[in-house]
Amino acid sequence: MSNTASNTPVGVSNTPSITPVGAPGAPSPHPSPELARAFAAFAACLHLTRAAIEAEAAVETLGSDPSVMRFADAAADAWARADEAFWAFRFGRNAPSDLSEAAWVFLLLFEDDGDDLARLSQRGGGIRHRAQVCARSPLPGERILAEPLHAAADLLEEMIWIALADHTARTGQEEPWTDWGL
Repeated sequence: MSNTASNTPVGVSNTPSITPVGAPGAPSPHPSPELARAFAAFAACLHLTRAAIEAEAAVETLGSDPSVMRFADAAADAWARADEAFWAFRFGRNAPSDLSEAAWVFLLLFEDDGDDLARLSQRGGGIRHRAQVCARSPLPGERILAEPLHAAADLLEEMIWIALADHTARTGQEEPWTDWGL
């Protein structure tokens, strides 16, 4: 084909046709039932992770007294439940790709020993950026993703700071990087 002729078929536009909300033929501002279930499953994953963080913080305040080992077991169980929930969400069906990517970053963080915190924080920053893009999007399907992505980015940031503090306490070395991307 010639470089002077358009390759786009007649009547096809590269930009989406955006119909204002409420106008006939406009997409619904409410999520589909499948998407609503995916949002609920993702919110449950975040809730389980928050519960695991709180359980671990409670164990740390109790110290190493053998009588409180059952609380340590409860914290480990909470982390296992959060891990299983994120695995199920990540590889489940009908999960939006942005939320699936956020679930993957959580799974990577769960397995990290503190050496890849800079890389994980950059990925968390990418999730926060995507949330901001979705919040500004004129497309209802993207706009609806902003809230769960922001919640994921906030929790990831908190977990990375906790992991950095643990890594520093364990190794005695602070990380030389300061640009976290979050």
